[in-house]
Amino acid sequence: MSSPSPLCAASWSTAPRAPPPLLRFRRSAAPVSAAVARAAPAVSDDLVLRIAEQLEDSVTSSSPLLDPLRSASALSLLSTPWPTRRSSEAFRFTDISYLRSFPISLPSGAPDLAPPASPFPSHVLFSDGLLVSASGVHVSALADLPPGRARDRAAAALAASAEFAHKDLFYDFNAVGARDVVVVHVPEGVKAADDPVHIMFAYTNCGVESMLMSNPRILVVAEKEAEVAIVEEHFGAGEEGGRYWANPVAEIIVDAGARVVHSYLQRQSFGAAHTKWTVVQQVSLHLR
Repeated sequence: MSSPSPLCAASWSTAPRAPPPLLRFRRSAAPVSAAVARAAPAVSDDLVLRIAEQLEDSVTSSSPLLDPLRSASALSLLSTPWPTRRSSEAFRFTDISYLRSFPISLPSGAPDLAPPASPFPSHVLFSDGLLVSASGVHVSALADLPPGRARDRAAAALAASAEFAHKDLFYDFNAVGARDVVVVHVPEGVKAADDPVHIMFAYTNCGVESMLMSNPRILVVAEKEAEVAIVEEHFGAGEEGGRYWANPVAEIIVDAGARVVHSYLQRQSFGAAHTKWTVVQQVSLHLR
């Protein structure tokens, strides 16, 4: 039996301890709207609370622009049960009960991986959900955005995400566990579709005793009459057959007359789990 990677936090070789009676969320000062507060029923799930607490504890610092979304999702997780094939129409044909069988571990630092080569000048690398690099004219980490149009649009989009009515457990897990957000902002009228943004998501594993969970998040904003191409590539970088849980979220905002080309490539382990949200908000667009 292989040993868990030292980069993995909260791995157990024995059964995990019983969860605490209450989730210890470190709530930010960001207010939660009355609509969001009213939406939370008074039920809970011990496993959900335990994972949510691990996610909360793993994020030691993040951009304050994430606070409204993080607070809303923390509140939602206090009252969200684990979905089953009977309880959720979205998972009627997808059995995710096996995720309950393994302790969840989280990365404590980015693995020492050689950066994969990208054929595109604009590229991003996440490793186990942690942002390693971001390069490109229209690409930036949320934490590095200077004051200006791109930062304002990102702030408005993340605040709106806190009110997203159709989210589920995995969307909220990502919001609480994301440590940064990659922002692709294409200004009005800019045609950048010939220079695709290549976003690479590398995943490793913690051995056989736990499932390493990662929560990368990207935000794409194509302003009026702009054009952009996004290529998402998800791949396992650890041992063949590695066990990990990829839980990414991509939010795409397309203004009037803009065009977004979104491609998606997966090369992952058969032992991995992949739960993915792609949310598109559009005024008028051509999306293919």
